[in-house]
Amino acid sequence: MAPEAPRRQQPKTRRTANACVSCRQSKIKCSGEVPCSNCIRRFTRCHFAEAGNKVVVSERLLQELRQQARGHRARKAIPSGSPFANPPQFTPCRAERQVSPPLAAEVGPRRRPHVAEACRLVFDVDDDELDFTETPALVRGRTHPERHLQETPKPEQEQEEPPSPRPLISVLNSGSLTSQRFSLPSKIIKNKHPNGQGWIWLAPWSTWSFTVRLRFLMKEKLYPDLEEGSIDVYDGKIYPLHWKPASSDAPDITGLPSMDYAIYLFNAVKFHLGRAYRFFEDASFLSRMNEFYDGEARAVATQHRFWFVQYLLMLAFGKAFLSRSRASKDPLGACYFTRAMSLMPDPAVFRRDSILAIELTALAGLYFYAIDHRESAHVYLGHAIRIAQLEGLHTPLPEKELGALMVKRCRNLWWTLYIMDRQFSTSLGLPMSIQDSGITTHLSVPGENSQEDTAVVLQVKLSQLLSHILSSIYQTDQTQLGPFLEMTGSILRTLAGHAQDIEKVIAQKFKNSVDTMPKGIWHISLLYHQCVMVATRPLLLFVLQDRLNSPEHGDKDWEPFLSTTTSLISTGIKSAVKTLQILTDEEYLLEVFLVFDLEFVYSAAIHLTMADALFPSVAEDARGHSQAAHSIMDDMMAKGNKVAATRKEDLTQLEDLCRELAARTDARGLQTLTLTLPGLDDSIAGSLSATGSTLEAVAGVEEDVGLQRGLGDGAMAEETPMLWASLPVATTNLEFMDTIGISSEEVFSILDEIGNMDDQGVVYHWPDGG
Repeated sequence: MAPEAPRRQQPKTRRTANACVSCRQSKIKCSGEVPCSNCIRRFTRCHFAEAGNKVVVSERLLQELRQQARGHRARKAIPSGSPFANPPQFTPCRAERQVSPPLAAEVGPRRRPHVAEACRLVFDVDDDELDFTETPALVRGRTHPERHLQETPKPEQEQEEPPSPRPLISVLNSGSLTSQRFSLPSKIIKNKHPNGQGWIWLAPWSTWSFTVRLRFLMKEKLYPDLEEGSIDVYDGKIYPLHWKPASSDAPDITGLPSMDYAIYLFNAVKFHLGRAYRFFEDASFLSRMNEFYDGEARAVATQHRFWFVQYLLMLAFGKAFLSRSRASKDPLGACYFTRAMSLMPDPAVFRRDSILAIELTALAGLYFYAIDHRESAHVYLGHAIRIAQLEGLHTPLPEKELGALMVKRCRNLWWTLYIMDRQFSTSLGLPMSIQDSGITTHLSVPGENSQEDTAVVLQVKLSQLLSHILSSIYQTDQTQLGPFLEMTGSILRTLAGHAQDIEKVIAQKFKNSVDTMPKGIWHISLLYHQCVMVATRPLLLFVLQDRLNSPEHGDKDWEPFLSTTTSLISTGIKSAVKTLQILTDEEYLLEVFLVFDLEFVYSAAIHLTMADALFPSVAEDARGHSQAAHSIMDDMMAKGNKVAATRKEDLTQLEDLCRELAARTDARGLQTLTLTLPGLDDSIAGSLSATGSTLEAVAGVEEDVGLQRGLGDGAMAEETPMLWASLPVATTNLEFMDTIGISSEEVFSILDEIGNMDDQGVVYHWPDGG
């Protein structure tokens, strides 16, 4: 047998010197590009291990960094007291490119290790001391860091103009996330009511205008042949009120309740308003009331007109909180409220007793807000805020001159106005009247932090965060997914910190007390979940818009999008479910007159309605919770709240449209969307104890310095360490944490599992046609 010819050896394919982690683990050849061809084909995240890698940079970048380093050394040589110690920096690059906010945040304290090492070894200077924001070459490199470091440097004359900065975490070639870009007229719709003006402005981010825009959008796509309809603007029409200004003579004091009943109403008002809404200084108010009932009532009402108006407003709120009359056409407590408004002094004389004027105008604004007179509520609250600013309530007032009690009263009143301003502005979709940058007064006083005061601090911070969410995410007409995930991840990271604070409050409460959670903690939990829902709602709108446009553009592959956003979408759905579970808990006292609980249930119901139409398998268990939303509104209607009836009507119309969309999606045979997150179905159907577990699942986003665990720079940012200095780190009461659906433990365990994606060069590509 002839010997077998020697088999020619195939030349071995040389491995690339820089393979991504995914290709190394799969033991396949990597193209070495960012992202590599294998990761693009498999729609997986592509990142490279950077330890020990050589760094190749362009000559232009090298020269720019050397120039900045020389400038830094020169500044160090100037004495600190010299007026030229911090000269203004003028570079030609400033006019070429402005770094976007997400990019500016990226070049902060969490830069890649190789940049810091290069700065230390090559330039003998820390990277923190260099001005990265004015270097377009670095901007270009940080947009695609690995690609920039691996490129062969081009000659100076061949260098192209630096492109516009792109998202660091997600690069979408053709996909955009739209938060408020509706195909209907952007902000103005026709008003067909004969007694109103001819147009209605739709605010960028209020829940009401969001629902109106969504209904018009869906009607236009689902029923294009129908004539454009009108909408009902309920402001002031659900409960029309009328009064005539009273004369300057002695006010009418007939028909007032007895003193013991008045005290009962006063205590009811304090209980329902809670610690967050502090409009009364108990000692002075009750002292004046004793004088009113025991002495010359008419003389007291005439001489102390401001107090008498506040007294009538207190009676109006007390009757509204305690009465349950469905048959009345007027709002609860209206008989006292109209009397108070007829005696309301002219704003020109408010300075005579400014603190009392602030309290009574803010009380009037809150009543208007409760009966859906939103414009009037905004106006009266604005009066109160302007007077408070003129009196310096937003600054630390001196106790030596004013006294500790007056300073405390002013501080409590200021933060009441702050919370109301955030709530009213977010509901109306208007800019905030109070800017955080000008506030220097403290949230609380060291050593006087009760559990109730701590709850107020958390409510202030969550209210500020909610306003930031709405004004940042919903402000732009069109946002790419990358920047959206950066903003949302930053927001949810802040929420995770607030979740820890809530856990500490609850741990302390259950350690020292046997009673149930106070009303303020329940409200904070609902506000927490509302922040999650509002932050993740644009993702649902994005999918819904694509479903509406599918007859024109056809179906698409949703796997890349859902693999990136599943954790966020599921977190919003779970928060909506948990909101309804809290409102129906047997320990929770549902608020009927004030509309805050109504806004919570309405927002959650809208969220679940959209999710039900888009993700049937996940939202199947959520349909029962949507029915619970109707039950809550029915309960409010049965107790005399007509505003709930209008919200239920709006919700029903949106539910019908979403059901029609789901039916047409099935009929066209489009891909059934699912959220493949382990345990999601069980968490929705069950207790949802890990609602906060996915808050930071969108890792790889930069922290927003202005939102991290506080309200920003200044006095408000320093409150958190002071608040928790006296609270021990104890195990939270798992039963109650399960009830409110807030947990921070799994958030950090997830971060440990996925690692720091900021240093992995994650790049997502949207398929063509997306």
